[in-house]
Amino acid sequence: MPGSSKNRAVYESLRRSIRELELPPATPIDRERVAEELGVSRAPVGEALARLREEGLVEIRPQHGTFVAPIRPDAIREAWMAREVIEPRIAAECAERVDDRLRQRLAENLELQEAALAKGNLSGFYDLDERLHAMLFEAASAKRMLRFVDAIRAPLDRLRRLALPENDRAVETLSEHRRIIEAIHAGDADLAAAAMRSHIRQVKRALDPAVLQLAAANGEAS
Repeated sequence: MPGSSKNRAVYESLRRSIRELELPPATPIDRERVAEELGVSRAPVGEALARLREEGLVEIRPQHGTFVAPIRPDAIREAWMAREVIEPRIAAECAERVDDRLRQRLAENLELQEAALAKGNLSGFYDLDERLHAMLFEAASAKRMLRFVDAIRAPLDRLRRLALPENDRAVETLSEHRRIIEAIHAGDADLAAAAMRSHIRQVKRALDPAVLQLAAANGEAS
């Protein structure tokens, strides 16, 4: 396997474990153990951790080691600002250029979301949620912007999985996704942007109490 493929595989494995809270905040990361578990040398692990540090997901403390970073309120607020500005425009762009192939892909994703919720598979639902948003960026020919948003929203994804395990919020999210997809299907750019903006604000509203708790725990002003 080429080195670059190994590097990416290690990065994605660690990133997923952190974002899904399999590695909670403050968890120490043993580089040698990770390398052994993934069947790689220490070099790809080091490169992956350097990238994750840039994204604010790990902290490398000299003389102490490497740890999963805490979830910080300022990082959450940055994620909201980015999403509220960028994603409504992405939804509008998709509506403006929608075709039968995109309609089919969106419909299939929505059906899979419904099936995941029906089975109580919240982890699968969250994966499909992320896939939907990625699909919209790709359809809008904005893959580089997706990489930026994906990096900045990583702390937000961790908080969401920590604070919103309840099925009720997932059901509401499904309804919001359905409205976004219906607007895109109809080719209504204004409605698609409004539906996406509403969706992002609803998630923010649901997570605001958790952000305030984090700020209080960190001794920050609310």
